[in-house]
Amino acid sequence: MKRGKIRWVILQFYLLRAHFPYSERCIHCGECVDRCVFGARVFRDEKMEYDADVCPGCGLCVTRCPVEAISMELRETK
Repeated sequence: MKRGKIRWVILQFYLLRAHFPYSERCIHCGECVDRCVFGARVFRDEKMEYDADVCPGCGLCVTRCPVEAISMELRETK
């Protein structure tokens, strides 16, 4: 049973990515930028920029956003 759960977490990690559908909600607090250790979220010219190709889908930024401007979505397969 434990292996199944671990496999699902690993599978989920590679299939999901953070999504920024509610950018108008963003208050530019920087919580998501501080939490993203991968560099997928950065501030440039006082605006938050998001690089979906760098995002591993860990969801840490989602948990830190105080206004719920970030969500998770399925990664598109090529």
